[in-house]
Amino acid sequence: MDERSTVNAEQYAVTPHPSPASAEQRATLMAAPIFGEVFTDHVARATWTPDAGWADHRIEPFADLTLHPGATVLHYGQQVFEGLKAYRWADGTVRLFRPEANAARMAASATRLSLPALPEDDFLASISALVSVDRDWVPSEGEASLYLRPLIIGTEASLAVRPSRRVEYMLLACPVGSYFSGGVKPVSIWVAQGFHRAGAGGTGQAKTAGNYAASMQPQQQAQDHGCDQVLFLDAREDRYIEELGGMNVFAVRRDGSVWTPRVTGTILEGVTRASVIEPAALLGPRGRRT
Repeated sequence: MDERSTVNAEQYAVTPHPSPASAEQRATLMAAPIFGEVFTDHVARATWTPDAGWADHRIEPFADLTLHPGATVLHYGQQVFEGLKAYRWADGTVRLFRPEANAARMAASATRLSLPALPEDDFLASISALVSVDRDWVPSEGEASLYLRPLIIGTEASLAVRPSRRVEYMLLACPVGSYFSGGVKPVSIWVAQGFHRAGAGGTGQAKTAGNYAASMQPQQQAQDHGCDQVLFLDAREDRYIEELGGMNVFAVRRDGSVWTPRVTGTILEGVTRASVIEPAALLGPRGRRT
């Protein structure tokens, strides 16, 4: 089925929130938000079915979901998501960093999980539409930003082990400060042994919930040992560096060259990772990854 689309932001029908947060309430909520716990007034949505493809693009009030207990996402984990940020600049404009790369990665993740890929213009249009409606939620202080969480889930009410024939796309937005409560600073690392984020041929290169669920026990182990992040080793030999739990890993050698693990199907292709590698490659051998 051809998943291409020509949707733009204006085609997201807007249903305003009947009682949006007041300026005072918003200021209180945005004063020191804990990552991922404060949400804006609205959510962007679209629905996919085999007959209509992606349709019913809309902006609606943020509210709890109603899901059938047999929804495929609850039983077979058909779910993918993304994460990116909108920043308010000094001139008042709101900008994003390479969102088309997140659109491409989400499409690749969806394909791996047998979900319909959301076209890039749909992805970008949903962001434009939601940020336009909830623009007052974009912070302007220091490290603060508006975190955007797009996700796709299978919602068909069926226990059959097959791809869902009804799928929902949603885009949530959260004003956030620094990911770590102490702000930007060095983090301590715990090396996980015996626990692995992904194996060859699995879903390591997809941004999907199951990968994160599997990482929580070793992440807790790291915290129990007083460390901020867990470092995963390869699943085959349990000795080669692969990926940190919440970020990519780079090393700068004594000769100034930069090293990072190769993407071989078990590591998430980070947008920031690529944005470090691409200019480093222009430096020649000293910036070469190995």
